[in-house]
Amino acid sequence: MRVTPGRIAAAIAALLLLAASGCASLFPRQHALELSHALLWQATPPGTGSGEVLLLGSIHAGNEALELSPSLEAWWRTTSTLVVEVDVAELSDAETGAAILRRGTLLTSTLPEHVSPETWQALVDFSRAHDMDPLAFAHARPWMAAMLVEQINLEDAGMSNEFGVEAALIARARREGRPVESLETIDEQFEAFARLPDAVQEQYLVDALSPDAPAAMLDFAALWKRGDAAALEAQLASDARPEMKPFYDALFLQRNRRMAEQLAQRVHDGRARFVVVGAGHVVGEGSLPALLSEAGWSVERIDAPPPQQPPILTP
Repeated sequence: MRVTPGRIAAAIAALLLLAASGCASLFPRQHALELSHALLWQATPPGTGSGEVLLLGSIHAGNEALELSPSLEAWWRTTSTLVVEVDVAELSDAETGAAILRRGTLLTSTLPEHVSPETWQALVDFSRAHDMDPLAFAHARPWMAAMLVEQINLEDAGMSNEFGVEAALIARARREGRPVESLETIDEQFEAFARLPDAVQEQYLVDALSPDAPAAMLDFAALWKRGDAAALEAQLASDARPEMKPFYDALFLQRNRRMAEQLAQRVHDGRARFVVVGAGHVVGEGSLPALLSEAGWSVERIDAPPPQQPPILTP
């Protein structure tokens, strides 16, 4: 069989789908997200006539089906539009495959040529421990291989993307007829990874291959569930070692600036938006709440139900 770029991208996409599918329980536990534990901010832009933003820090995968507590439900009903990083429910296989081909696929070389022998051997050992063919990773760029390993780590931790906050709220928005907007495209997300130097991409892969990675995912999820912004900030800061500074600059700080600009442009239509982004985007210096505040928005973390008012009707 002739190996073409399309076949390579399709193989990586299939591997990503297999890794992301996990083993979600048919009868998951329910988790009611309490307002007191939610990483939720209210952001009001300067001037008049602009729409308000509720900003929720999330986790992209979980092991419990999400429900909103009554107080958080009340805040949800003050908004009319859901905003997420990328509306993955609307992504077609063709769109995802094209992004993988452009950003995540090695067309004229193979992964062992871009990482050390030790890193490749660690990936081989990881693959065999999970009953996978290591050659499935051969044409993945280091960052894409790391992302695939992270998806498998999620399964090892008993977590699934199916139970991520965004997945739950996107499904709910669809049921309610609420518009869903994306702050970026899948290609833009992948480009942030693809522009990283090979050495940084390899370190990302090395970190993902750590035996401690699944436990670290569970620890992060536990901090999020408690709404402990300070502890989450401290954990992210400890992960941002000097050699990984380009990673955190590209994946958090630069994207935060672009997402803040997107929100500033969209609020002029007067709609109230419920914005959901990963928890790493809402804590610390350069976070979305911090950037909006610097731009003159009124930003405060919410710890009480909204004033009594009629719910906003979605279009």
